[in-house]
Amino acid sequence: MPPRSIVVTEAPWVPSMFNVRRPRRGQTTDRRSGAQRPYWELRWFVDGTELRQRFDRAGDASVFAAQLQDGFRAGWAYDGAARCFVDPSTRTPYDDGAPPATKQPAPATVGVPTVLEWTETYWQEKWSSLEPSSRSETARYLNRTRQHFVDVVPTDDEAAAVQVYLRKASFSVRDQPLSEAARIGLDWLTTHSLPLPEVGREEIEQFLTLNRINRLHPERQISPSSERRLVADLKQCWARAVERDLLASNPWDKVRLRTRATGGVRARSGKDALVADADVVLAPEQVFDLAEACVTEGTWGAEVRCFVLVMGLCGLRPSEATGLIVGDIDVSGPGPGWLTVRRSHRKVTARHLGDDEDPEWGPLKGRDVTDTRRAPVPAKLAALFREHLATFCASSGSHELVFRRSGRPFDLSVFSEDVWRPARASLFPLVAGLDPSSPIQPKLARLRRHDLRHSACSLWLRAGVDVTVCQRWSGHKRLSVFLDIYQGLIPGREDSGVALLEEALGTATTEADGARQPARPFAVADLKPEG
Repeated sequence: MPPRSIVVTEAPWVPSMFNVRRPRRGQTTDRRSGAQRPYWELRWFVDGTELRQRFDRAGDASVFAAQLQDGFRAGWAYDGAARCFVDPSTRTPYDDGAPPATKQPAPATVGVPTVLEWTETYWQEKWSSLEPSSRSETARYLNRTRQHFVDVVPTDDEAAAVQVYLRKASFSVRDQPLSEAARIGLDWLTTHSLPLPEVGREEIEQFLTLNRINRLHPERQISPSSERRLVADLKQCWARAVERDLLASNPWDKVRLRTRATGGVRARSGKDALVADADVVLAPEQVFDLAEACVTEGTWGAEVRCFVLVMGLCGLRPSEATGLIVGDIDVSGPGPGWLTVRRSHRKVTARHLGDDEDPEWGPLKGRDVTDTRRAPVPAKLAALFREHLATFCASSGSHELVFRRSGRPFDLSVFSEDVWRPARASLFPLVAGLDPSSPIQPKLARLRRHDLRHSACSLWLRAGVDVTVCQRWSGHKRLSVFLDIYQGLIPGREDSGVALLEEALGTATTEADGARQPARPFAVADLKPEG
């Protein structure tokens, strides 16, 4: 019997050849902690087709191997979608009266996971390699597929119960009892979740159309970058199903996504890297003006001045500036100083955390928990920092926060409402009579907190600081990523380029017969090859 291609649409069959190997131990690196952890890989062959599966424990691999062997000896049919032998008493039979060449699979596909089941499997395998702040986002995106890919529309009561389960208990790392409403929601999803192969391109297009709507502002759409993040997680989830032979292809690969209006570059890693927009890069004087506007227009007072300046002059991300402690600031001398960045502030739901993980403080982006970096503090900002420490942190210890309100770290969402937006509106107002989201509106009217980091990196580059030093100060992991983002802000020889252009167009003069005469412009004939 020739080898068969095992695909999800193929009917279970009784194989003529089967062999299962002993589990083989291997090691892999945990992406989050960097520690080595073991795994056991099981390989088996069905009519010449090799299949593999990894297990975290040797006992699980051995039990699964024994089940495969027992199923083959019992003469059961092998289901390529479920990757196991199927007890004939539990699966839907095929029409045995039809000729073998025209057999069709039964309406109910046995062993194929539903969207609910597969997303749970993916989460269990993936969550340990995710940063805690990424877990909340991944869980949110997976929950949207659970809610959308169902076979019936729920009633209002059923929809409310589903929402309770998705918000409170879905993808929980910690064991916790389900409330009655959450149990009803889980039972409803278990009954009505679509089988994974029934999610095709048309269903995904409908899903994206619905999720492109901004949930806080329904009259707007989410940004293209947010859409790409949403699809990236879901594409990876479905790609793992393709690797396990549960699907023949990934339907998310066929979906066309919107592009970012301001453009992007293709990084060497093959992913789209967002380019810093020169139109929203502030000059140092504008950064100081914005910091003063945050003090006068906002409701938090002078405590926010250094918070804004440390982002606009030292290149800190907002979450990194929030986590600065008194001992991280070295401005004791009369001139410039240094600060150490060692952590970032985050908000992660407790149910997505392991027992040893901090729900509030995490490592620097893409770094280990022990990694730090240093950034320079200009002399003018150092003087303001000394004043800030004397005013707001006089009785604070070296491990206490530099920026806090009522003993708590700055809440960035509240900071945006109470301080950032009023200050931005006073310096960079919107054009009256135009829709606030109109592309004609000034770009600075939509200035983000993160754009201050771009202003700091632009300042370093224009001051002539070596790009490798800029990359070290900014904390980008690779120089290629830094250049992809900030290549448009590196100063160039534009003046000499304009002079050369003018000369080429004939507006310059040349020496001829001892007198200065206009240069002959280019003609079409000059561009034709001789002969």
